[in-house]
Amino acid sequence: MKHQGIKTPTICNIFDTEGELAAAVASVEAVEKFLTSSWIQQSKQNIFSAPVMMVDANLSLPALKASCQCTLAAESNTPVWFEPVSVAKSRRIVSVVKYVVLPH
Repeated sequence: MKHQGIKTPTICNIFDTEGELAAAVASVEAVEKFLTSSWIQQSKQNIFSAPVMMVDANLSLPALKASCQCTLAAESNTPVWFEPVSVAKSRRIVSVVKYVVLPH
């Protein structure tokens, strides 16, 4: 999917000698600007039919809530997994914790 004026998200990971993540830099502006709660509402039919929904903390708080509320509205019992992506952004789970069955 392309959208004029929004660049593809990129990430650079640095791993230590044991294969563990030592540092990372990410640019996720596209996720923050394009995946809005209104866009998610437009895509809710796809969400309704998903066997599992995975969200990550790069989504804005309104987008996270909209994603999780789509599964609730569908009464689909779709499990929601949450990827915290960073310590700072992991706090966003507070707004959707009642929907989440498994944080990464």
